[in-house]
Amino acid sequence: MTNGVQTLVLYNNDTFGNVGASQTIDFTIARPSEPFPVVPVAAVSVAVAVVVVVGLLVYHKKHKLNMVQINSWSISKDPKNYQYT
Repeated sequence: MTNGVQTLVLYNNDTFGNVGASQTIDFTIARPSEPFPVVPVAAVSVAVAVVVVVGLLVYHKKHKLNMVQINSWSISKDPKNYQYT
């Protein structure tokens, strides 16, 4: 049942078709609200952060150019990729 005022009325009938009703009973349900799930949310946040960091490290490692610094020139294994810094 949800929080708030509830109403209860019992009805009965017999085999002869007679119908009866009880008194109306009003009552209130007041359950405390459930606390915010801090631990699961924190665990999922940390897990997502770890996955993102690992993914970025793997991406960086796979796409990193092997650069050799010679004085002020950066020369990669690809001769088309010379850069002056």
